[in-house]
Amino acid sequence: KEKIKGAISFQMSPCGKKLVYVTKSDSLYSVGLLELGKPNGISWIVERSVDDLKTLTWEKQGRAFSFISKNTVFSRKSLLFYYRIDNHSLYTLEPEKQMGFPRDRTLDNQSFVFHTITISDDLNSVFMGIGPILKRAKLEPKTNQKSAVEIWNGNDKLLYPGQQLNDRFEDWPILARWSPLSGEFTQISSALLPDGMLAGNGQYAVLSNPEAYEPQFDREGPRDYYLVNLLSGDKEILLQNQPSNFLEVPKPSPGGKYITYIRNNKFFIYNILSKTHKEVTGYKIDKLLEKGHLVGWTLDDKEVILADQYDLWIA
Repeated sequence: KEKIKGAISFQMSPCGKKLVYVTKSDSLYSVGLLELGKPNGISWIVERSVDDLKTLTWEKQGRAFSFISKNTVFSRKSLLFYYRIDNHSLYTLEPEKQMGFPRDRTLDNQSFVFHTITISDDLNSVFMGIGPILKRAKLEPKTNQKSAVEIWNGNDKLLYPGQQLNDRFEDWPILARWSPLSGEFTQISSALLPDGMLAGNGQYAVLSNPEAYEPQFDREGPRDYYLVNLLSGDKEILLQNQPSNFLEVPKPSPGGKYITYIRNNKFFIYNILSKTHKEVTGYKIDKLLEKGHLVGWTLDDKEVILADQYDLWIA
């Protein structure tokens, strides 16, 4: 029976055999690792830090984890820690010293909501969102003006009211990759392709620009989606003029082998390795996919599960 004093947060490993936790005592923070079922199974990763330790994140098989150190005085000063259990190694990302880390960006919780911290399957990469230190001011409505006339720029992608509601792409969190072993840091998304998601077990990313076909009349406009090889840097077009509503947006498979999408009420799978698109629905399912969607995958990406209005289908 183990008792952990002063614990303020914890995360159980996906395998259920380890527990990483944060304690606070005398305004000092520590991170510990408890291996369940082992006598004296506690290892201290960081001890008695003046900085707040938070955002505990496990690799999906429980072989490594990461956490953030937040300076309690200078809120913009944050560090990212990465710990590998197999070799008991702790790596630290210091934005101010890291080559390639943009000086106008920082590690912040809001960016982690947009791009959650993710550890690659090969344990060699940590992905995260990095947000702007200072956001640019949104366009303010022209109040206190007697004239009701507004001057709009005909070249703008979004109309003036839309620009008031949305952050500029320069202020969107950037999807970034840190390689602790090599020390490399690279930005994946950008102001030109600001929306990004990981695919292929962290070896690829899918990028797009929400304003690619603006202005238009749909609530969510179509986009061009690009597949980027994060190892080589090669970028290729995945889909052009693809609808971007929730049902039709491309979705990577859990095992990282495929990307699924719906187009013209037909369900397609893209094989990342062979670079081929394959329609996997027949006539019966096609007629029903107007109200259908992807449910999930079976183990190891062997089969995909689809739903129409009433039934489940395996393809």
